Amino acid sequence: MDLDSFRIQATYSGAIGLEEENGVVSGYSNGMMITNEDEKDFFSNIIKTLNDTYGLNLTDEDKVDIQNIKIKLEANEELQAVMHADNPPEVVQYKFN
Repeated sequence: MDLDSFRIQATYSGAIGLEEENGVVSGYSNGMMITNEDEKDFFSNIIKTLNDTYGLNLTDEDKVDIQNIKIKLEANEELQAVMHADNPPEVVQYKFN
């Protein structure tokens, strides 16, 4: 499975109540870090879990096609003139925006 796009979407807004109590941070013992084997999974399983959990059904409109953006930028003659001239980065950034 390829990850060709990803959309960030808020799914919760509010506060989470926390309990005041002493706890233990796993991975540390007597001030020394304990290394554990990291849990590993296939990237496709991670993507599937994200999609199943958050129910993102991305449409073609949600996807950004880098090739189309590149073509549009290259076709913009005003932008090309500013980018290829001896202009300071601020001028290029202003025109690009």
